[in-house]
Amino acid sequence: MAEWQTQQTQNLPTINRVGSSPTSPTKVLKNPPLVVSINGGFLYQEFLMQVFIEKVDSKEEEQAVIKAVEITDEISGAVELLEGDSKSFAVSKDGKVYIIKASVVYYIESIDKKTFVYTKQGCYDCKYRLYELEVMLGGYFMRCSKSMIINLKKIKNVKSQISGRVDATMLNDEIVVISRGYVKEVKRRLGIG
Repeated sequence: MAEWQTQQTQNLPTINRVGSSPTSPTKVLKNPPLVVSINGGFLYQEFLMQVFIEKVDSKEEEQAVIKAVEITDEISGAVELLEGDSKSFAVSKDGKVYIIKASVVYYIESIDKKTFVYTKQGCYDCKYRLYELEVMLGGYFMRCSKSMIINLKKIKNVKSQISGRVDATMLNDEIVVISRGYVKEVKRRLGIG
């Protein structure tokens, strides 16, 4: 079980959780504002973040502010979690326009200056260019070739090829080829390189 230590910092109670693990029980903290230092040793060895929680009176006052030296995968993941999968964009198919959430996208491909978005439900046309979608979606989406963006959360497994490329099997069992120039970064972002 985790040990809890309390100390005063800038007139705010600070809680340091020591020896935590994913199976440790979570304690509910009362009387905000709080400064919570979380050492996520079981997630990221070097990830140390202070979290400030302040109780507000209305929904309109709710907000989250993240102060970071750089935007890491962990920070991007936290932003996605806080936004509640709010990223969505327009696509079209058979003359109909659909608004889809980013989380349903497996990959996005550009062929002959046209952009196609692939989901479990099928393939859609998209008016945006790859570079625009790459910026718009961010987070778990990244370039895997000159003509493709992949959703890292939709990868089931990867297999290295002799040529230096990597075959990524998606959750829908399609295989997407990751070009040599992007392999190192994809592996780093997946935590396997």
